[in-house]
Amino acid sequence: MKLIDLKQSLRSKPQLTVRMELPDGRSIPAHYHVTEVAGITKRSIDCGGLTHAEESHCLLQIWLGEDVDHRVTGATVGKILDLSSHVLPGDEVDVVLEYEDGALSQFPLAGARQEGDHLVLQLAHRHTACLARDRARTAGAPVVQCCGATAADAAKSCC
Repeated sequence: MKLIDLKQSLRSKPQLTVRMELPDGRSIPAHYHVTEVAGITKRSIDCGGLTHAEESHCLLQIWLGEDVDHRVTGATVGKILDLSSHVLPGDEVDVVLEYEDGALSQFPLAGARQEGDHLVLQLAHRHTACLARDRARTAGAPVVQCCGATAADAAKSCC
């Protein structure tokens, strides 16, 4: 889900309590806080030696406080996002939520729906992959497998 779509959902129902639904159907406890909004741009190098520049995204960090009577409305999240506009690359970026539930995890925001007096933000799983798998380094070169190894060498020199 793009940031612009999240903002529109929040503004259309500012009085609703915002609930976060994990991919397995559980909800993040209702007394969460949005503690950080960040504009993230990732530059990396893969195990085959090529560099990548990932599209920027908006990262919302969620934290559970001890104030169990705390609830966040659409207006509150909208205000936090408005305050963060100068650190974000724009409204056309994807939104990712960071939450610690046994381990720190990141969940792409998949959608939003109204359910009674709640605006439910649906979170999805995020996955990893080898970026060097099945890629030729240059035209005519052997196909590069994981870790820069050719298909013939992959079995003995892969990560």
